Amino acid sequence: AIDSWAVKNNLVITDMAGAKAVAAEIVAGRPVGFYCDGEIQGKVPEELILISPKEALDSCNNKIKWCLIVSDRLITHNSQELQNYNILQLIPRCNVLGMGCKKDKAYEDIRAAIDEQLERAHIDSRSIFAMASIDVKKNEEGLLKAADYLKVPISFYTANELENVAGSFPVSDFVQDTVGVDNVCERAAIVRISEEQKASREDNLIINKTKCGGITFALAKKKWSVIFE
Repeated sequence: AIDSWAVKNNLVITDMAGAKAVAAEIVAGRPVGFYCDGEIQGKVPEELILISPKEALDSCNNKIKWCLIVSDRLITHNSQELQNYNILQLIPRCNVLGMGCKKDKAYEDIRAAIDEQLERAHIDSRSIFAMASIDVKKNEEGLLKAADYLKVPISFYTANELENVAGSFPVSDFVQDTVGVDNVCERAAIVRISEEQKASREDNLIINKTKCGGITFALAKKKWSVIFE
């Protein structure tokens, strides 16, 4: 069952009707196209035919009616478009959003920055499983509301915890003088990933520190895989 397999692999189901349709294809013994951004562990079931994303968009033919894509990428803004192509996307919860902001920065500005940067990087917001920042921002209403908007927990770290992250990070003297550490958004994202697996700026950062009008933004991705038993 697609839904139970998605839960076991921490994947967001974007379309339950599509999940039922894919399951029906498999039960009927018909092939389903399959693409995955992450590592695949175990033997891929014979009902799934490995394809590329482009092939998924071109695969509506007599042999393959439905395709299953496992990816954190923003394929389209219109879920109906995926349904029209008979594509079911499952989204891994693999990304951490690190953020910093000026005091009392408006939630609307923070949300707009998040939406803009994720769209620019073609990352689906549903792939974010946590936000992270520095502890002096723990009462910053805009950040707390942003976490609610994304429906994720937000973690706050001390300047010392952030400073202890190994690696070379972009330095801001202003941030250093203000909060006691030279970089908040990148370091916070890496610290949060490090709570689950070994992480570094070089291996895990996918969006470098970006300034958005008094807001700093970075995105880190943990290594993830899907498992076939």
